[in-house]
Amino acid sequence: MSLDRRLAIDDVPLDHPCESRDGWKPYTVSLETASQLSALPSARSVRFASRNRHGEFSTPGGKWGTAGAAIIMLVSDVSPVTGEHEGFGQTWANMAAVKALFGSRQKPVTLRMTPAVDGPSFTTMVECTGGGDEEVTPACWRSTFLLERLDPFWRDDLPIVVTEASVGALRGGSAPIADPQFMAPGQGVATRVRIRDQITGQWIRYEGDVPVGQYVRIEPADETAFIVANPHAWAGGVEDLAGVETGPGGFELQPAVDWTSTVEGVRLNARRAYL
Repeated sequence: MSLDRRLAIDDVPLDHPCESRDGWKPYTVSLETASQLSALPSARSVRFASRNRHGEFSTPGGKWGTAGAAIIMLVSDVSPVTGEHEGFGQTWANMAAVKALFGSRQKPVTLRMTPAVDGPSFTTMVECTGGGDEEVTPACWRSTFLLERLDPFWRDDLPIVVTEASVGALRGGSAPIADPQFMAPGQGVATRVRIRDQITGQWIRYEGDVPVGQYVRIEPADETAFIVANPHAWAGGVEDLAGVETGPGGFELQPAVDWTSTVEGVRLNARRAYL
């Protein structure tokens, strides 16, 4: 199996496509890392900040916690332009490019994994929390990058839009979906929508006024609702301050979707989640 583009940070492949005559690349993920991201223990907590208080505070996390991972990069002295070995100066330049990819953006980045050639891709959000150089020679540099996964799950690269009542199209996931979106047509006076997950009994409800010809998009992740002009507007719109109501524990879709359904006429937009 080719490792080309197996792992990527913000769509930049960690296995550089350029290759020298003897098989070296400017940089590549080590084989042991590419086969399976090595897991690291992480604290299962939620960090938050408070006004007029210095620093951050932690509270125990929910049912699922974030995880750590280590990625080992092998950097050579191969020029990304010519494919020739250029010596230590080129090794330094290649390493600087790799470190910039992981560390200089000061923001979460998307880690994409493609397990098979031409197969589906899965993504998760990560931050680089540290690392170090393990081996430095004029022709090769080996460095480890420690990542914190901000999302405890891997997600489908693209969402699935379900237009019928059953959400059986989401079959195949192995973790709860915490951020589905629902779309319901307006009914003129009161647009009443109540969706219940039959596995857990969790529910979400909306009873605002939506004009006929418009739609309400319900966002369970932050318990908001937006009025939009068409059923394909999965972003934007005018927020309905009446909002939505959920039962205890909020609302999630469980992966056993054989037993989960939506209200007739409600569209669903979601990315499956995986442990």
